[in-house]
Amino acid sequence: MDMNENNRVTLLNHTEKYRLSITKMGQDVAETVIQPMGKRNLFVDFLAILFGVSSWIGVTSTYLQLPLLITTVPEKWALASYIVVAVQLANIGSFAYVLYQKYSPKKIDDGFLIYITLFIGCIAAICMAFFYQYTFNINGEPHSVPLLVFTLMFALVGCLSSVLFMPYMGRFRECYLVSYMFGMGLNGFLSSVLALIQGVGGAPNCVKNNSTGEITAEYPLPLFGIRLYFELVFGILMLSAIAFVLLNNLKTCKKEYAVGKIGAGNEYHYDDDKDNNDNQNQSIPSDVLNLSNFNYIFLMAALFGLSGLGNGILPGLATYSCVPYGYVIYHFATTLAAIANPCGGFIAMFLPHTSIRVIRFLSIIGLYLAIYIIYIAVQSPNPPLKGSTLGEMLIVIAWTVFTCIISYMKISIVSIFRYQGGRSLVLVGSVNQISAAIGAAISFALVNYFNVFEYASPC
Repeated sequence: MDMNENNRVTLLNHTEKYRLSITKMGQDVAETVIQPMGKRNLFVDFLAILFGVSSWIGVTSTYLQLPLLITTVPEKWALASYIVVAVQLANIGSFAYVLYQKYSPKKIDDGFLIYITLFIGCIAAICMAFFYQYTFNINGEPHSVPLLVFTLMFALVGCLSSVLFMPYMGRFRECYLVSYMFGMGLNGFLSSVLALIQGVGGAPNCVKNNSTGEITAEYPLPLFGIRLYFELVFGILMLSAIAFVLLNNLKTCKKEYAVGKIGAGNEYHYDDDKDNNDNQNQSIPSDVLNLSNFNYIFLMAALFGLSGLGNGILPGLATYSCVPYGYVIYHFATTLAAIANPCGGFIAMFLPHTSIRVIRFLSIIGLYLAIYIIYIAVQSPNPPLKGSTLGEMLIVIAWTVFTCIISYMKISIVSIFRYQGGRSLVLVGSVNQISAAIGAAISFALVNYFNVFEYASPC
C-alpha cells in the first residue's frame, strides 16, 4: 500500500507540473496575442473604423455604379472622364483648408469642420439617389450636371478627410489612428459588396445580330437600382456621422487621447506617458522618434509615389490590365483588391508597422508590381500569357498584393509621421491628394489623348 501510495503521489505531482506548464504556456500566449487588445478600448476602435468608412465611400460608390449610369446619362462612356475632373476639382477644398489654417489668425475648431463635411456627404448621397438622372442643357447639349455636382460633394469629403479627418485622429493613441485607416480601406470593400449584391458588373451576354452580323454585349439587369444603392450609402454615411459625434463628445473616447494640449488647426503636443503605454509590447525605433531629414524626405517621396500610382494612375488602367484575360478575371481581381485594402489595415493593427527598413523593402515590391500591371495594360488587348491560367493568376495576384502593400505602407508612413506632430499629418494629407491628382491627370491624358491603351471587348 505504501508503494502504491507513493506512486500515486508521484503521479499527482507530475500531473500538477504538466498542468502548471500548460497554464504557463497559455498565459504566455495570452500576453502575446490577447493582452495588446486589452490595452485598447474596442468601442473607440469601432467608432474610429466607422468614422474612417465615410472618407471615400461616396466616390467609390459612384465609380462602382458606372456600368449602370452610362446606360442612362447622355455622356455615355465619357462619363468616367467627367467624374475624374469633378473628383480632382474637389482638391480645391483641401488646399483652401490648409491655406486658411496656416495664414488665418482665427482658427476654426476641427470638430466643427468635420460635422459640416459629414453633413455635405450625407446630403450628396440622398440627393444622388433621387436626382442623378436629371440633366441640364449646356450649349444646346444635355449634361448630367446634378450627378457631377453630387460627385464633387462626395470628393470634397474624401479630399478633406486627408487633411482634416486623419490629423484629427492623430490626437488619439496610435492604435486608433490605425483603426481609422483600416476603416478608410473598408469603405471600398463595403461599397463593392453592395455592388456585388446589386449585380453591377455581371458577366455580359454576347448576342449576335442576325441581320448585320455584329456582336454586342448585353449586361444583366441588377437586383436593385441606382436609387436604392445610394440610399444604402446614405445610411452608411449617417452611421459614420453618428460615430464621429460619439467619438468627439464621449468622455470614454477622450480618455484615449495621447495629447496633453489640443489647439485649433491640428496643433497639439503628445503626452509621452500615454503615448508610450500604447507601445509597451512594441519598442519604437529611434530613427522614427528622431526622424532624420533624409528619412523624412524618403517617406514623403514614397507616399507621393504610392498615392500617385494607387489612387491616380492604376485605377484608370484596371480594365486594360484585366479584361483581356476575361471579364470574370476582371471582377475577381477588383473584388480581391477591395478585400486586400482593409486586410492591409487589419494586419497593421496587430503587427509592428513603424520600421523604415520594412517600408523600403515593401516600396521595391510595390514598384515592381505596379510596373507589371502597367506593362500588361500597355500590351492590351493581347498581353503575355493571354488565355492561360498562369497569366490570369499573375494579374489577380499582382492587383491583390499591390493593394494590400499600399494599404499597409500608408498606415506605416502615417503612423511614423504621427510622432512628428499634427502639422506633419496635414502635410501627409496634402502630399496624398496632390500625388493622386497628378496621377489621375496622367492616366486621363494617356487614355483619352495619347491612346496608349487599347480596350479589349468583353466579347
